[in-house]
Amino acid sequence: MKGQMIASATLASLALSATNAQYPAPAGGKEFCNCTATCSIVGDPHITDFAGETWLQEVAPGDSIQLYQHNNFFLNAVIGDNNWVVKLQYENTEYSVDDCASGVEFNHVSEMGDGTLVMNAKCTKKDNQWHFDTTIEKTDTGNAPDFATLEAAYGSTGLCVSGQSSRRRLRHRALSSSSAPQCTCSSSCTVLGDPHITTFADYEFLEKQTGMLALFSGEGFKISADVPEGTDRAISVDFGSTSYDAHTLCTSVGQQFIDNKTLSDKSILNLLLECDKVSGSNGYFWNTYITKSDPVANGSSATFSTLESGSTNTGICYDTASESR
Repeated sequence: MKGQMIASATLASLALSATNAQYPAPAGGKEFCNCTATCSIVGDPHITDFAGETWLQEVAPGDSIQLYQHNNFFLNAVIGDNNWVVKLQYENTEYSVDDCASGVEFNHVSEMGDGTLVMNAKCTKKDNQWHFDTTIEKTDTGNAPDFATLEAAYGSTGLCVSGQSSRRRLRHRALSSSSAPQCTCSSSCTVLGDPHITTFADYEFLEKQTGMLALFSGEGFKISADVPEGTDRAISVDFGSTSYDAHTLCTSVGQQFIDNKTLSDKSILNLLLECDKVSGSNGYFWNTYITKSDPVANGSSATFSTLESGSTNTGICYDTASESR
C-alpha cells in the first residue's frame, strides 16, 4: 500500500486545529522523562544517526538499507540512480518517488511501547530527478533522561541507532549539537470535577476554596481557574492573557482545547482542557490538565522533582502533602 501524500501546508493547518484530534489526558503527579533524537538520510546518501555521527554510506543502485527496526516495525531505504533514496518501505507501506510532486511530503507516525517514531520524507528534485531526503524522529519515555539507555531497552537496530555505523565517518558532532538527543522531565497537575486536584508532586486533595484559584504563577506567566461558589467546578480557565470559558466554547462532553507556553527558562507549559458537565445539567465545566516539561541534558540523573527543587514558582499545582489545605 502506498502512503498518502500530504502537503506541508495541510499538515500545518491540522496541527493548529485543537479539536481535530483526541489527546490522552495525562495522569496527575506522575513524573516521567522524554528524550527525542533525530536521524537523517540525505542525498547520496549521507546519514546522521541518533547520536549525531555523520558519514557517507557505501551503497549501489538496487541496495536496500535498514534505517530502523524494533520488533515487527522496520524502516528501509531503497537506493536508485546516483545513490539517491527512491523508495521507503515500512511494514506494509511503500513510499515511492514516482508519486513525488513539488512541495509534497510523506509522513508517518508509529507508536511503539513507550516510544513514538515520526518519519518525514521530503521529495527533492536534482538534475531533473526526484529523490527522498528523510528525517526520522524518535521519542522515548521513561524514568531517566538518557536516550541511549531508553533505546537500548527496546533492542532496536539499524543505521540510525548509535553504534551501528561501520562505514567511513565524515565528521562527529558533539553531543551538544541540535542533532544529539534532547531531553525533558515532566509532571502534570490536574483539576477535575468538584474539584479534585492532583499536584505536580502527586499530592491529591479536594479543593474547598471557591473563586479564582491560582494554579501556577512564575516567570511572568499565570494560570488560574474560576470556580464559582455553588458550582464547585472550573467554568473558566485563564492561561496567561487567554481566557477559556466552558459555557461559551463547549458543545459536547469530551471536546478538547489545547494551548502551550514556553517560559524564559525554556521549560514548557502544556494546557489540555476537556469539556464535561454534571449529569442532568446543561452547564459545562472544564477538566483541566497542566503539564510542565523542564529541559535537561541527555544522560543526566536529574528528575522533574530535582529540577523544580530550586524553583520560585508558586500556585496550587506546587502544593505538597506537608501543606495544610
